[in-house]
Amino acid sequence: SEDVFNFLNNENFIDRFRMLGIKYLILSDNPREISKNSDDQKDWNTITELIDKNKFLAKVNWGTKIPIYKISDTYPKFFAVKQLVGVIGSQLFPSANSLVPSIYFEDGKLDPRNLEGLDSNSVNLVFNGTHKNDLAMSFLQKFFIGPSEASKKEWAIYSKDQYLKYKYELLIRGVKFTDFDYGKGIAFSTQKGEKIEYKFKVPQAGKYIFAYRIMVPSNNQTNFKWETKSLQLAKGSYSDVIENNSDLQILNVAALIPEKDFIEASAKAEIFTKHFTVMDPEILNVENNYEEVEMQKWGTLKYKFSVPEGFKWIIFSDNYHPLWKLRKGREYFNSVPVYSMVNGFYVDDKWNDLGIEFKGQENFRWGIYWSAISVLMLSIICLWFSSKNRKEV
Repeated sequence: SEDVFNFLNNENFIDRFRMLGIKYLILSDNPREISKNSDDQKDWNTITELIDKNKFLAKVNWGTKIPIYKISDTYPKFFAVKQLVGVIGSQLFPSANSLVPSIYFEDGKLDPRNLEGLDSNSVNLVFNGTHKNDLAMSFLQKFFIGPSEASKKEWAIYSKDQYLKYKYELLIRGVKFTDFDYGKGIAFSTQKGEKIEYKFKVPQAGKYIFAYRIMVPSNNQTNFKWETKSLQLAKGSYSDVIENNSDLQILNVAALIPEKDFIEASAKAEIFTKHFTVMDPEILNVENNYEEVEMQKWGTLKYKFSVPEGFKWIIFSDNYHPLWKLRKGREYFNSVPVYSMVNGFYVDDKWNDLGIEFKGQENFRWGIYWSAISVLMLSIICLWFSSKNRKEV
């Protein structure tokens, strides 16, 4: 359904709470609500029953009137792991492998170029219903246009913020949607002949690839597939129309890619598959041990630490933000979105003088400085003109 608490139906949701460091689950309800109508009471009973029957939760008695449950074995705020699994395709969930430390090439958050040059044992690749060309396309995200940006659209359009809505709309039409959408949302059509049109700028004459990511369930597709065609274009603009020719088609993104960039992305995908180990998702066997990392706080949103021997990644369980950076001496390195939720930093146990910092604080501070300087300069100019006018009078 579209219910945001629907995830409670899978008792393994506790694994995610553990990873996020959540220690207690408090069913406070709405203390200002005097009484519930029958539908609200039914929903509340459903939630409390699901929680109460979950074998991974222990009810605690704090003398309160509201039910409180403890989550055991929660992860620390900072912990180290030896490997990440880089998934090209749908999420590794639900399964016994759901909490293998993973990154997702198609979630719209990961820049795969941040993995270039890393130790070959630090990441294993998994093609989960996808192929090497899907990996290649993940390097080309800067060219992607979502359905909401189409110039003409007859298809139903859903933004990335309507994720639960469009999953539900597809589910009632017999499609269990598990793919990521590159953070661009989707469009779908249930009427043959419906069209969606994309318009692109062509910066210079040359060879281009028009590509779009589509799923046609009637063709037994359960994942998105890339459709491509080569074009020779003049400078100016280019339009292309995608038409629904079946009972149901689902579209994610479209792109007009210079052939040179397309070839480079394919070469990078080839390098990745040779450099990192490629594993079968059906027999995924990755050590999921972790070790707590002691952090020394030395400023606002700044931490110092040392790498435990043999570990390659530091996981910081605050909400992922690209402005969290790893500091090595005076160098700074980008984070990756582990579990598509939290921050991960590549490290080497031979490195020293390491820290984790939020650079957004610095950007904010510089913004204040420049604003103050601008105000000061404007004040000086105004005073100068005011003084000049008085002298002339």
